[in-house]
Amino acid sequence: MNIDDVMGKNKPKQVGRKFTEMELAIMEGGGSIEPEEIDLIREELAKQFEQFVTEEDYMAGHCHVMALALKKLNPSWKIRAHIGWDEEAEEEEEYRVDHVYIVAPDGSAYDCRGRFSNEQELVGPDNTGGVETQFVDYSLDDIKADIASGELKPIAKGDIDNAIKFINNIKKSPSSRGGLAEAISSRVFHYTRAGTAAKILSSGEFELSSTLGASWEQQFAPKGYTYFLSTTRTRFGGYHQSVGSDAVLFELDGNFYNQRYPGKAVDYWNNRNPLQSYHRSHEAEDRIFSKEPAVPAVIIKMDVYISAEAEPQTLARVRKIALLAKQRGIPIGLYTDADAWRLGDERKQADISMLRGQEPSRKNYPSRRYLKRWIELISANKQNQLSKDADRIRYDLMYTYDKESAAKSLDTDLSNARKPDSSDRPDVVKIVRYMHANKLPTVRALVDHLADKWKTIKNERVNENFADGKVKGKSRPGRVKRAGASCNGSVTDLRSKAKKYGGERGKMYHWCANMKSGRSK
Repeated sequence: MNIDDVMGKNKPKQVGRKFTEMELAIMEGGGSIEPEEIDLIREELAKQFEQFVTEEDYMAGHCHVMALALKKLNPSWKIRAHIGWDEEAEEEEEYRVDHVYIVAPDGSAYDCRGRFSNEQELVGPDNTGGVETQFVDYSLDDIKADIASGELKPIAKGDIDNAIKFINNIKKSPSSRGGLAEAISSRVFHYTRAGTAAKILSSGEFELSSTLGASWEQQFAPKGYTYFLSTTRTRFGGYHQSVGSDAVLFELDGNFYNQRYPGKAVDYWNNRNPLQSYHRSHEAEDRIFSKEPAVPAVIIKMDVYISAEAEPQTLARVRKIALLAKQRGIPIGLYTDADAWRLGDERKQADISMLRGQEPSRKNYPSRRYLKRWIELISANKQNQLSKDADRIRYDLMYTYDKESAAKSLDTDLSNARKPDSSDRPDVVKIVRYMHANKLPTVRALVDHLADKWKTIKNERVNENFADGKVKGKSRPGRVKRAGASCNGSVTDLRSKAKKYGGERGKMYHWCANMKSGRSK
């Protein structure tokens, strides 16, 4: 059977209005067009393309169209499907088709989102309620039969050509890797708690997590993209399998983010194989990457869960969310049943009038800023501008040779502060911007940079003293003893103690070691 035999005789539906002769001239590369008209026309074409992707959703109802288009472009590739049988199925032929895609000879799998290393990774966990599921070869005859039975949507004449145009447009994307570009799904979900949801709705932005200091996160990010937003392709992702007294699930426009940011599927826990039962609750994560610490919150709708036994302050917090959503024109569904919330079962929505009260004001207690000392080292230009903690790091960077330990310590602090709700969040953003401005690719490079900076500051100060004719006097008698140090022991022992103690005591051990080794302090 030929691929064209699968298509019906009806015409494909029109997407947007028809192109004008002037627009066609731009696409053909010719025509007489005024320069000021070109940008307007290109903007219009971009809008039509966005509408095209939305209407021809190749992840929800038209996945077989994309598979046939990919097959037409790559005849040696094999069409495959993930199918399942519901509990009420009595015959083997009464299967449902969950997803249709294509597999290359090397085992990699493709759909409209791009390339996956295998079909298990592409499909993800089976969260559709099937008792049994299988990965099967899916022939043209199978597709035609399932269209006839109503299991698959009909294919209009020209739909496959439209899908090929879509593929070719994606290939031109800067993020394309030679196949389809890596991207997130056209519809993704972001889970959070009510307090954070209120911040998102108030600001209209998602604050992003940072990969800095977390090597396991950096492996997923494109080069130069320090921030990311975690989303899930399914309402049943493992990330929000267990919820507390409240939970919010935002539905996002994946196409908006695909056009502006790189993104891809991420197997964080390496458990994307649906053939393994314990893998079925994995997060099904799609990750959006950015060079900036926040991205616009383009929310299609939101569903809120609240426990039936929720405290009055929780009811008031969710009421605040509902009011913010109304102000932004975002549809909201309220649920007191967690399963119905995950399903988005509108028949079981709760009455929003149950929300009442005002959220009590909270006292903001100051939190310890673990990265403050590093910010001081970055921003200060004189030693007397540093706190004791920052000055101790400055001394260690200048006079000890173990910068790796300093880098590991900073790595840990950055990793602990990588989430948007961390008290160190503003300092993380400052450090990232400083690293980008000075082209420092790693935390270790930042540590080396700061060591060089403070050595330069010291040398400049010494040169100024000599120019003024000033000579630094001797240390006051008894300084070593007052610091709790002693010059007894070998040079090696003294240097070890200098490294161990730090501060004034460490300085004195360091001074004793230099004196014994015959070097000036």
